[in-house]
Amino acid sequence: MESARVWYGFDNEHEKRKGAWINLTDLELLSLIWTNRYLTNKQLTKYGNQLFGYKGDSIQKKLKRWSNYAIVKIEYQSVLNKPPISCYYLGKNGINILKQEGIIKEEEKAININNYIRNSSHYLGIQDVVIDTLIALKTNRKNIISIHPNKDTYKNEVGEPFIVPDWVFRKGSRTLNIEYDTGLQTMTKIKEKIRNYIKLSKHKPEEEHYVLISVADNSNIYTVKYYDDRRTRVLNIKDTIIHKGADKISNLHFYVTTASRSPIIANNILKGIYPFDKSTFKSEQELFELSMEISNSNYQLVPLPKKEIFHNDSYNIGEIAQYELIHKERTNSKQVLVLNIVEEASVAALNKINFLEEENKNNKFKQEVSHLLIVYQSRSELENDIVMKNYETLKFTDTKNWPLLLQGEKQLTLEKKKGGRVLERTKGSS
Repeated sequence: MESARVWYGFDNEHEKRKGAWINLTDLELLSLIWTNRYLTNKQLTKYGNQLFGYKGDSIQKKLKRWSNYAIVKIEYQSVLNKPPISCYYLGKNGINILKQEGIIKEEEKAININNYIRNSSHYLGIQDVVIDTLIALKTNRKNIISIHPNKDTYKNEVGEPFIVPDWVFRKGSRTLNIEYDTGLQTMTKIKEKIRNYIKLSKHKPEEEHYVLISVADNSNIYTVKYYDDRRTRVLNIKDTIIHKGADKISNLHFYVTTASRSPIIANNILKGIYPFDKSTFKSEQELFELSMEISNSNYQLVPLPKKEIFHNDSYNIGEIAQYELIHKERTNSKQVLVLNIVEEASVAALNKINFLEEENKNNKFKQEVSHLLIVYQSRSELENDIVMKNYETLKFTDTKNWPLLLQGEKQLTLEKKKGGRVLERTKGSS
């Protein structure tokens, strides 16, 4: 946990202490505070404990000791009339340490916290998402550039900002913009943000633009108490994005989820897991075929061309698989199965799910589709994705349980649980 220490001297002759011993872990914490501007004791303790293996209140003691030497400054912030919480920002000696290491430029000066903290509930909520995302990335965080955006982050031809996100992560050529929603913004404001991201994607067509809208929930102690699971807010934002056609723009990718799930989704985007590419879909499709072969020996899957099921105007729905499902003992019994593998929180995925439901419900496919499977890569994604509640023709599952849907002696029914969709097995005939 601890690395070799270096003595950093303080220039000010009036300081009670002439310097401090600082190790590499300390430098990362100081850099984090500088980048994020303002962090709570809880956020810094969580970061230190989970990434560096500190125990108990070790980080808190370190921060208090640093505050005595002007390495950091402490401020007590009261949010929504709750008891004050201790927050830290970098002091002059902390800034000088980072300058000595070349981590920040020589001309950098102490920041005015009031320029950043206009709404403490909103700001600290953003920082929760940022800290938890860095923790989720583990060692991969070292390949991430974490940016506190400003008006210069995205400028148009005349130097005006397209938009100022709440936070930006960059990994190589991949940029993730994070917007934190406390639920107080009007949908008019949300629509304006969506329009601005559309403009940005058109201004920089050579780049892929990723946007994660994180909806505050009760995992955040700095917000009001929510008396719902935030499904309605998440779905309203997703529907607004769909209505604007933003999910159809090839280099613009929107994801919307709750604050508690945001670090997981951000992690998947930054690692390149989301959005799925053709190779991912192909491997999942092959896994499905193998699972069916092992678990459902009574059935034979025969791949069908897309044109056998979908009309020409439906070809832009992206990757999808379709099969003829033949019962080996009842050769005259043939059914059509459509397989759609989706990402949690993806707006494009929700639009596709809704499209397949409407097409199937209204008999718009070229052939009758008996099984339309919406498949997530994990049980957790299945349970936590927020989609509409009452689909009539779709079956939701994950890659571990999908063969169970087609076993003759069992059927699976949907029950809402924790704001998501989960499959429960029940007795019956399929």
